[in-house]
Amino acid sequence: MNIRELETFFTLYENCSFTKTAQKLGIAQPAVSKHIFKLEEDLGYKLFLRTKKTVKPTEEAVQLMLKFRPLINEMNQSWSDLKNQKKSFQGLIRIGSIVEPGEQFLFDLISKFKQQHPDIQFQIELKQSSQIVSDVKNGLLDIGLVFELAAPQGLRIFPALSDSSVLVGNKKMSFDDSRINEYEYVTYHRDDSLLRFFMEKAFGKRKVKNLDIKLSVNSHRLIKKFLQQEKSIAILPLSSVKEELKEKKLIQLSDKRIDYHLSLITADQRFIEEHKGIFKNYLLTELKKI
Repeated sequence: MNIRELETFFTLYENCSFTKTAQKLGIAQPAVSKHIFKLEEDLGYKLFLRTKKTVKPTEEAVQLMLKFRPLINEMNQSWSDLKNQKKSFQGLIRIGSIVEPGEQFLFDLISKFKQQHPDIQFQIELKQSSQIVSDVKNGLLDIGLVFELAAPQGLRIFPALSDSSVLVGNKKMSFDDSRINEYEYVTYHRDDSLLRFFMEKAFGKRKVKNLDIKLSVNSHRLIKKFLQQEKSIAILPLSSVKEELKEKKLIQLSDKRIDYHLSLITADQRFIEEHKGIFKNYLLTELKKI
């Protein structure tokens, strides 16, 4: 007798079908017959009465079920508890992120992670990609979220998230690409090159002359708030404005878009502390769901 044979017995007892038992256990039907035959051989009596159409447990099978089922259930539960036992990790994880992912979803992902690993501490810094790359290479940050980049020396790069920049504005606005220079714009920086780059790529360089920047503020949350109150235009990540677009607080003024990608970076080293490795893998998994 072994656990596998007992598992086959319990399943056949419940289904009274060799075919269904084989399907449920993921084994071939002859293997089911072999397990039952071995149990009956060891016990010295029949467990099931078989005909061409039916399978019926004997009285001995009922007694075997009553005696062993509680023991097997308890053993399975104990095994499950051991498998699911959480190891308590401790330590600090230093993360650098460009502003949008940091504001939009990084905090929520960390909060979810801390429910499983409450003893891990986090340090979050919102910076430009170039500074994050430098800090990770110099050991000042453990993990970075940056715009997609080539493979510089000293870093490991993991694809993390794909998104698109789109043209959005007040829901009362209409957009005419022949009047590009007549609108007022909101940007992340006063000298933000993304606005001109987007407009030139989407509508052509000849159309783009003097863009009137009404406001610059380094927070996408505040940009969205401003757009809902004023007739201005901004270039924002589609993932950042999906709720506002769904609720029609903002509208997408053009179907033009620029795709971009985010990467997760770490230092290029063989050894990584276990709690940092677990969080890195968790973050990559969750970002791909967004």
